[in-house]
Amino acid sequence: MKKQLLALWLGIALLFGYGAESTAATVTGTVWTWGYNSSGQLGNGTVSQTPQPNPAAISGVSSVVAVTGGLYHSLAAKADGTVWAWGKNNTGQVGDGTGINQSTPVQVIGLTGVIAAAAGFEHSLALKADGTVWSWGKNYFGQLGDGTGINQSTPVQISGLAGITAIAAGDDFSLAVKSDGTVWAWGQNNVGQLGNNISTYELTPVQINGLAGVIAVAGGFGHGLALKSDGTVWAWGENRYGKLGDGSNTNQPTPIQVHDLADPSGYLTGIIAIAAGEEHSLAAKADGTVRAWGNGYNGQLGDGSTTERWTPVQVSGLTGVVALTAGAGAYHSRALKSDGAIWAWGRNQYAELGDGTLTQRLTAVQVINLSNAGGVGAMGGGSDHGLAIIRPYIDLIASALNVTLSGNNLVIEDAVSNQGTGDSTVPFTTSYYLSSNTLYDTSDILLCSRNISALAVGVTNTAS
Repeated sequence: MKKQLLALWLGIALLFGYGAESTAATVTGTVWTWGYNSSGQLGNGTVSQTPQPNPAAISGVSSVVAVTGGLYHSLAAKADGTVWAWGKNNTGQVGDGTGINQSTPVQVIGLTGVIAAAAGFEHSLALKADGTVWSWGKNYFGQLGDGTGINQSTPVQISGLAGITAIAAGDDFSLAVKSDGTVWAWGQNNVGQLGNNISTYELTPVQINGLAGVIAVAGGFGHGLALKSDGTVWAWGENRYGKLGDGSNTNQPTPIQVHDLADPSGYLTGIIAIAAGEEHSLAAKADGTVRAWGNGYNGQLGDGSTTERWTPVQVSGLTGVVALTAGAGAYHSRALKSDGAIWAWGRNQYAELGDGTLTQRLTAVQVINLSNAGGVGAMGGGSDHGLAIIRPYIDLIASALNVTLSGNNLVIEDAVSNQGTGDSTVPFTTSYYLSSNTLYDTSDILLCSRNISALAVGVTNTAS
């Protein structure tokens, strides 16, 4: 038998992940991290004050479907419904019952059936498939919603919450969307971030006034965002630097609609995704462009300036965006495009942009290394670090609806993603061989068995 060695270019597949809330997907992958690692939040077994500017894979956790990050800790949900965590653990936010920082992933105690996770400054949330919400970590302002105000080093169920479809965490407060489209909040409320028109913190969930038809939420530093099914965005809480997008810098204790001076209606419309940072807010439109508003001092608005904006402006040069992330303590922004690439902009003091430098970026730059590893499945991020799920190329091939050759590019039509075409390609240099229409790697590991003989292009034949 003859083995045909083959160098292939493989396509990126996309599955969206998002910001403070990371929702479980239908594909799995490995976790890659970059940025600041002062408390082990990169999960690579080290602790260092020296930032890591190049994304790299971590070990100890696999088959991951969702990732998210807090101030100095990270969370990953696996396909089996368990949650794993690492990083700073001073208030129990890792959820392993120890209160000891963890530089590699450990399993959060007692959680199964989880489909989404969210991380605040020092607290964590998990949404189960049954619609219940669980929390652990810091609870000084009631951000765990269990009615006690006492830190919890293992998960506790939030009583009174049922039928939840989405969650998000701000700095010291939490948000949840019910299946009826209402939004509930708990925790710190000193600047109106609970949206209930008072300024006292809440130990248990309260309904946000006047919101209905909501499908997603995001929590920042003292402010919240809600995306409605009609594509409009609503904001409340602290309005320093104009991050509520209403044309003022006045705090709002109840939700107001985000403006857009460029839209004929005067309001932001056609939105499909939202995210909130420390002092800014983000929204992706159905046409793939991104709007940003709030503080631009670190370039986090991506419009090429450091100007403060009280109403949304377009992020320069970005198209094809399907998901966004920032983080309650973040002075940067990230976008996931339909071609599977992650782009980032803003502060880069701790290498949080993942572009291989520590250079602040006023416009978006691509996160490096990820396209050489596999297809980007989802992304998340903390205040000063980034996370991505990489789905191995062999998984993309094996589950593809169709694999075709276009020139020297292998085009993969993804069977499980409806967020992108899966047709964009990137160079990939790993060698494979083809035998009896079955694709193997050079270690004789079976990749997939399908009719792919037409892929034998630029082939070197070697004896078996």
